[in-house]
Amino acid sequence: MVRKICVLGAGIIGLYSAVRILEDLQNVDVTVIAEKFSPNNTSDVAAGFWIPHKMGSTNISLIKRWGDETFQYLLNLHESPMASELGIQLVSGYHLNSRQVNPFWKDTVFNLRDLTPEENKLFPNYTNNRFFTSIIVCGTLYLKWLMGRFISLGGKVKSKKLESLSEVMADFDIVVNCCGLGNYHLINDRQMTPIRGQVIRVNAPWIKHFYVASGVDKPVYIFPSKNYVVLGGTSQEGNWDTTPNEEDQRHILDSCAQVVPSLKNVEILETRVGLRPFRKETRLDQETVTFNGRTIQVINNYGHGGCGLTTFVGCAKDVVAMIRGAGVAPRYGAKL
Repeated sequence: MVRKICVLGAGIIGLYSAVRILEDLQNVDVTVIAEKFSPNNTSDVAAGFWIPHKMGSTNISLIKRWGDETFQYLLNLHESPMASELGIQLVSGYHLNSRQVNPFWKDTVFNLRDLTPEENKLFPNYTNNRFFTSIIVCGTLYLKWLMGRFISLGGKVKSKKLESLSEVMADFDIVVNCCGLGNYHLINDRQMTPIRGQVIRVNAPWIKHFYVASGVDKPVYIFPSKNYVVLGGTSQEGNWDTTPNEEDQRHILDSCAQVVPSLKNVEILETRVGLRPFRKETRLDQETVTFNGRTIQVINNYGHGGCGLTTFVGCAKDVVAMIRGAGVAPRYGAKL
């Protein structure tokens, strides 16, 4: 029997979940329904740097497992001929802090070390500084490829704004809710709140390292990507405004130039704003709903804050495991 599955949301969390379902399970018919698609998602605005942050009180062991699985997946893509097409690259750089930290992800990234005294002189405003190598992925390029992969596997796509989950209950056996911030209205989840992030994409090909400064009032980050350098940023909880703000723009440019002076008067390519889908605790669970006498499995996979591109693979594997638990058979050779 073919099970009809609906995935709500076409950001990195939803689209990869949909692909993984088709790759790992047999006798499934999968449709992605979303109001917005790339390049108009938060995943397109994200810097795409692998580092866990903004996940509230979500269990650290879960974040680490989800993140480690995602890191390994991205690393495998980096080692493939597709890396350039997907905008995936290894990037080394500086993690600057004004307070002592011991990140739980230190053994996932490569070669994390303290800066030498001479290196620390480069960053006099920060006292606890490290250097390491991580992965960066261009969300727009990767989502484009992922959509192609989904279609090639037989996936279907529908553009629609939903007002209620009941709108899809009659047509599907399983609903995977990856609507992110949209769940504030869709299922009235008042734990969802936006964390507004404004970024500037600039033409600065001489920037080869990343710079992340934390432990300060406003975050500062500089990430070299395939076709531009991302400067950020803001972290404004509860702010729903997606219009670029001139005051934020000045702050970003000034703050980044303080860390890397060569960025002063840099050529601006574009400014974008994304709303991180923050929840006190990421929701990845399942429930059963009765609709017109039918039992529907609803899987919730949302509220990843600033970690969508850091945890999407591990979360999708958990989604697949839940669907398998409902009696859907794996494809031959598929591995969780």
